[in-house]
Amino acid sequence: MYRVMIVEDEKIIRTGIASVVSRFGSGFEVAWQCADAYAAWDLFQAEAPDLVITDIVMRGMSGLELARKIREAGSDVPLVILSGYAEFEYARSAIQLGVCEYVVKPLNVKQFTGLLARLEKKSAACAAAAAAHAAAADLAALCRRVPQPCGQSYTQKPALP
Repeated sequence: MYRVMIVEDEKIIRTGIASVVSRFGSGFEVAWQCADAYAAWDLFQAEAPDLVITDIVMRGMSGLELARKIREAGSDVPLVILSGYAEFEYARSAIQLGVCEYVVKPLNVKQFTGLLARLEKKSAACAAAAAAHAAAADLAALCRRVPQPCGQSYTQKPALP
């Protein structure tokens, strides 16, 4: 389950996003709603959300500055940037910070729920890959502990009599 942080200075938009995320399905929980990036950064450091949805232009710290701080802290949490601007420079900066989505306002609910579905699907695939990787690592560790019989090596072809 994604614990979602929403960062938006306009309360009506923040509440609307929270409503869409909450109604989407059981894979998402709106855990934090922040009216500014400073509060979001403080919460992020203490709580480590699984998804951050942030406006790009806010008083004080911008959403891009928040994304930069998150990346500089070493986190690869999925970031979704919301913007009222379709300007290339904003989008380019967001891409350089590794955001997973750049959504231009006004939000289209169908488009936004499609974004949530993609994130949920990607999360499931990543969890399956992580489980397979862990199982392979366990098997490899077990194989290393099995003794080789009397001087035989399995890395060389056996000699035929």
